[in-house]
Amino acid sequence: MKVLEFNVESGAEAQIVRIVGEIDVYNSFEVKTAVEDLLGAGNKRIALDLSQVPYIDSSGLGALITAQSRIDRAGGTLFLIRPSEQIRSVFTLTKMGGFFRIVASADEIGAA
Repeated sequence: MKVLEFNVESGAEAQIVRIVGEIDVYNSFEVKTAVEDLLGAGNKRIALDLSQVPYIDSSGLGALITAQSRIDRAGGTLFLIRPSEQIRSVFTLTKMGGFFRIVASADEIGAA
């Protein structure tokens, strides 16, 4: 089983979850759990830093879609920070690019 590394930081504009590793069928539940934990703690602005995620499969994409939907229902906002080219190509192929709020850095969150 592949384990993702998470580092949660309290930013001025959002809780930032820095993810390191591939998001796939073996660990996509960890992304869902991290988002649920933050929502449960009352955080409504959550950013997933994907800059160190080299690969995502359909299960990982499903986890991001679930996270987006749950945050939307809670009245919050999800940001994806610097997804890799591979992740962007998955978004393009699945026509999901417009579904997510993508930013180049945590600094852009305040302006969004």
